[in-house]
Amino acid sequence: MLEEINQRLPSLEAVVRPIHDSNDALVAVEGHINRVVGPAATMLEVFDVIHGLENSLLSDPMNDLPGYLSVLKCLKVALRFLSDNCGLTIQWLEDIIEYLEDNRVADGIHRSRELQNDRKRVHLDGGLLDVALDKLENEFRRLLTEHSVPLPMSSPSLGE
Repeated sequence: MLEEINQRLPSLEAVVRPIHDSNDALVAVEGHINRVVGPAATMLEVFDVIHGLENSLLSDPMNDLPGYLSVLKCLKVALRFLSDNCGLTIQWLEDIIEYLEDNRVADGIHRSRELQNDRKRVHLDGGLLDVALDKLENEFRRLLTEHSVPLPMSSPSLGE
């Protein structure tokens, strides 16, 4: 999921970059563009935070289980934020690109079609979260094995 987001957002930036100066159509949409840039930048910042969690989540939870669980919780919150907001932000960006394309404000907008096709192929597969949860499950099994005491077996009484 993170790799796909990382690949799609720069292509949006590249599509919007060649906008010409001082065009009536651009002036009409300038406020809308400014309002979308903030959420798009926030998506990238959250993506960077997730990237920063990778080393911790790919480490062995045995070294610091409470810390590992805390980082895993941060990942969960960040992924929820992205899944709740990324689609809408991308839709807003695509709408602006479509407006710019319809009003011939930008060159090279044909890439927006490529972006829309990429969006259809995207799905959330868990990625880092799956790896982190697998590591956590393995640590849980190790802790259970290490701290389990076998139950005493009583021998059945013969003749009772």
